[in-house]
Amino acid sequence: MADQPKPGSLLTNIQATNGEELSDEGSISIANLLARYLQHKTCEDLYAKQKEVFGHLGALIDLKSQNPLNRYSVQRSSVLLHLLKRHPDFEWNALQGARCLDVGCGGLNPLGPLSALVCAGAIECVGIDQDELADPSLAARAIYNYCAALLCRNDVNVHQSELHSMIERLNGFDLEKLSRGDIGGIDHSRLSYKTEDFLFAELEQSNFDFLMSTSFLEHVADPEVIIERMSWLSAPGAFSVHVIDGCDHRVYGEPDLHPLEFLKTETNESLVGGCNRMRPLAYRKLFEKHGFEVRSVSIDRHVSVDSALVEQFSEPYRDMEWPDLEALVVVYFLRKP
Repeated sequence: MADQPKPGSLLTNIQATNGEELSDEGSISIANLLARYLQHKTCEDLYAKQKEVFGHLGALIDLKSQNPLNRYSVQRSSVLLHLLKRHPDFEWNALQGARCLDVGCGGLNPLGPLSALVCAGAIECVGIDQDELADPSLAARAIYNYCAALLCRNDVNVHQSELHSMIERLNGFDLEKLSRGDIGGIDHSRLSYKTEDFLFAELEQSNFDFLMSTSFLEHVADPEVIIERMSWLSAPGAFSVHVIDGCDHRVYGEPDLHPLEFLKTETNESLVGGCNRMRPLAYRKLFEKHGFEVRSVSIDRHVSVDSALVEQFSEPYRDMEWPDLEALVVVYFLRKP
């Protein structure tokens, strides 16, 4: 009788996407194996596979994988805190007792990044979007993963001097419930998610000390009314951080498209491929018009253009200055006087 293969020996026949052979590590769960595989995948690959193949399993894999592109990873839960730390005026004490609002955060794990701000000292963190919370159970487990990383001092990228106070603020969160995917483990007095239209949500004027959006403003037909509402909600001295992704978002599902493909389209529609096509650097005038002081602007990603490409663009993009076209992902760091 032939020898039975030992547990895990089949791993030696599986190649990772970077061409390296996975080592034989004995028995390993399917979720862990797939997580290691997907750590090598691009953002576009990951979300395409989740939607088309993996579904719920894809989100479970994200809980295992520590790729920051994965919405349920510990690194992803740190994204808002890291953005705030990039603000030129930010000091750690500014978060103590603060109220924070994440606008257009989406329904795919909005609570993880906000939970990091609660641990950092905020007394109230609110996420708002018209999408329902995609999977409350996975969102709860993502918060648990972040809290566990804090307790283990692992993969949270905060200074040791900050860790102690962050761990103390876990009081009020039922980690046992969160580990089981029970959303009831959240301290809802400090952390909440509203499924509402931002323009009409019942929010108090001048109530928020920190206001953020990530890849939201490019999706609205009229960014100015949104920015005006943001200004109305911001307290004097409030910090704002806004990430604006000015690429054609269809590229995330069709990576062969040029990031500025949608600028070629002749149309009177306000949105093309779900985006308003307003160039990211043009938002500065709107922020300033509605009372924000632009403290810093960071171009986090750019794309090169040439004459042949620009000639294919529709008006007014064909006549724009090239630097305005090439700034693809821009982060605004603002203050409210």
